[in-house]
Amino acid sequence: MGAQPGPPTPVFISYATADRRIATATCRNLEDTGIDCWIAPRDVNPGESWPAAVTSAIERSRVMVVVLSAAAMRSDDVVREITLAAEERIAILPYRVDEVPLTGAFKYYLNPQHWLDASSQPLSQQHLDDLERALRRSLGAEATRAMQQREPVATLPPPPLDPRRSTVRAAAWPTAGLVAAAALLAGPLALLLSSPLHDRPLALGANRFADLAEARRRVAYYALERGVIWAVIGGAILVAWIWASRSERPLLPSAIGVAFPAAVAGVLGGALYQGAKYASNPGLPDPLDPPGELLIRAGGYAIPGAVIGFAFARRAAPLARSEGALVGAAAGLLAGWLTYLDLGLPRLFSLIFEAEVVAGALALVAVMAARRRIAPVAHGELQRAAT
Repeated sequence: MGAQPGPPTPVFISYATADRRIATATCRNLEDTGIDCWIAPRDVNPGESWPAAVTSAIERSRVMVVVLSAAAMRSDDVVREITLAAEERIAILPYRVDEVPLTGAFKYYLNPQHWLDASSQPLSQQHLDDLERALRRSLGAEATRAMQQREPVATLPPPPLDPRRSTVRAAAWPTAGLVAAAALLAGPLALLLSSPLHDRPLALGANRFADLAEARRRVAYYALERGVIWAVIGGAILVAWIWASRSERPLLPSAIGVAFPAAVAGVLGGALYQGAKYASNPGLPDPLDPPGELLIRAGGYAIPGAVIGFAFARRAAPLARSEGALVGAAAGLLAGWLTYLDLGLPRLFSLIFEAEVVAGALALVAVMAARRRIAPVAHGELQRAAT
């Protein structure tokens, strides 16, 4: 059976079988950010001729990413794929995952190309982000050249889009829902882990202890308690997103990468809140008059919220880091304000509420960012297919 015609695919991923794990993870990362990819064997239809499917996919692509390694240098299939891409005048972007010198056809075709050297850590988020940015520049340049070489065809109806893009969009909202649901579990876990620190000493403000040593202990224990709580919330949000989006990022290192800075930020936020109260303790020789309790509480929540949002955007979501930090800070402010109202809820429900506000806000904005990133690629494909 010959290859069936299909819609254009911006990126073709060429790799050796030994590098399948790296290639698959790279593909998923790109598709998480809205860049559509073709990769074998996933996109070879049952019963379809493998060479015909690969040839058709390369001819319909705009950029080829070559996962360049020692195994790729020994692969006849990879040689044939880059040769065909060069003949079709398709841009080739080598993604180097091994320290290996170029020889033969690789030296001929790839030596003049711009390199992305990821040999130290092929799946680090920094290298994956660099690859994404390079592809977006290349795709944008290809689209500009195509527009300059043809007249617009306004009478043609828009062709159907790749059905995989609809899957990405449809899957985004369930992913956000699962992240929000994970926040329900973060509350009980935070309650369990922070219980040894709770009410030590009694839950009076640090400004109400006659004994200044007890007041300082209150600041320390409260800060540690908030550090544990925010570490659990941050880790739960990231793990839920990675799992729900079927990303191949390792769960434990990713969770630690968010939980640790969230814990530090939680300690700082807790120290800010109770420290301001301590500064106004009448037992001090020169007590201060800090801002209102609502303001310092909101600030104490905004700090870990911003850190969680930044780490979430950096490690998992199709979201700019500045956007993640801003949304996280705003969600922290909202959680701080709502919990300040003291609605008489049990502590468990209060912790669930805090986690839900931050998780829901980040997941919602991440889905919106994913849809925003998909749109330019879809528009470019429509224009290319119309000609």
